Amino acid sequence: MPIDLHPKDDRRESWARGLGIFQGRSVVLLVGGAGAFVRLFRILAPCDVDWPFDIGTSVSPLFAIVG
Repeated sequence: MPIDLHPKDDRRESWARGLGIFQGRSVVLLVGGAGAFVRLFRILAPCDVDWPFDIGTSVSPLFAIVG
């Protein structure tokens, strides 16, 4: 049985529809939230803030995006 190839088959199968609950332009928000997490963490770490408070504060932009 021969395989029928169409010019756009490879594009259709490799298209990423989303990342978890994030789809389309919302993936940009996820990347921005991860960037904000890293930025806040790097700002608060040298200020001698306790680790649990540092991580909790840094994760808040990601929670804001999801919620």
